[in-house]
Amino acid sequence: MSDLDRLAADLAKAAATVQRDAPNVVGFAGDRAVQSARARVRVRTGVLRNSIGARPSLGGMAVTVEATADHAVCVEYGTSRMRPQPYMAPAADQAGRHPQASATAI
Repeated sequence: MSDLDRLAADLAKAAATVQRDAPNVVGFAGDRAVQSARARVRVRTGVLRNSIGARPSLGGMAVTVEATADHAVCVEYGTSRMRPQPYMAPAADQAGRHPQASATAI
């Protein structure tokens, strides 16, 4: 077996490992982002906090974290009568700074 053949075999194994493990890592990262956003959001009735969730996309290779409450955008970015109270952006920033922690924790 040549070096090139060994390299091709190693790359095929690595691709299979990523395909197998990525959905778990991505799902864990999404769960951490949801927890972080829920911990940051101010709670009056709990509707906004309870609307924060994650759903897999791209066949488990990505995750979408979103708040579906009608007033979610107003709280995050503010209005002409209310100052912004960011909760999603800081959670996304934190998740983006520590992607290795998600992989290590699994």
